Amino acid sequence: MQKSYFFISTLILASLLAGCALSSQPIEVKTLEVASSPTDPVLPSTELSNLYLNCLSSALKMNEARAAHTATLLPDGRVLVAGGFREEGTAEIAISSAEIFDPKTNTFTAISDLNAPRNGHTATLLQNGQVLIAGGWDQSGRTSTAEIYDSQTAEERSGVDRGWRLCPEYPATDC
Repeated sequence: MQKSYFFISTLILASLLAGCALSSQPIEVKTLEVASSPTDPVLPSTELSNLYLNCLSSALKMNEARAAHTATLLPDGRVLVAGGFREEGTAEIAISSAEIFDPKTNTFTAISDLNAPRNGHTATLLQNGQVLIAGGWDQSGRTSTAEIYDSQTAEERSGVDRGWRLCPEYPATDC
């Protein structure tokens, strides 16, 4: 049974990669000079690039390593990445950091922290463009708090609370 799953998974992956590689546009090969540190000798490295090959990209790095976070597509095409946890030894520590990924520049930009650290929470894009972050776990266990992120007010305020607003106890009728 496992062999069939492995075969099917391999077949699917191969077809996806073939779809990426079978571009009608030419692939340009560049030779770059690469050194891993200032004291190491410069070694030639080959890099393949194809402007029309968008299904594979180099790894991007967030500002903070995290798991059990949320990633919410905002109306302007950017992505809000919020909360999660990081490992410290054998412990999983809930984090309150948040950042915005901009696909136009392929960069992550740190924004102000959530009002409370949380992981395993939900993030829902509301019709008005705000994002409701609710529930999840913190260091004490389950949490019943919620907060709103508003990217428009975050950019207008440029520093005060940068768009995060704590909601009252559930039911959250006045966020």
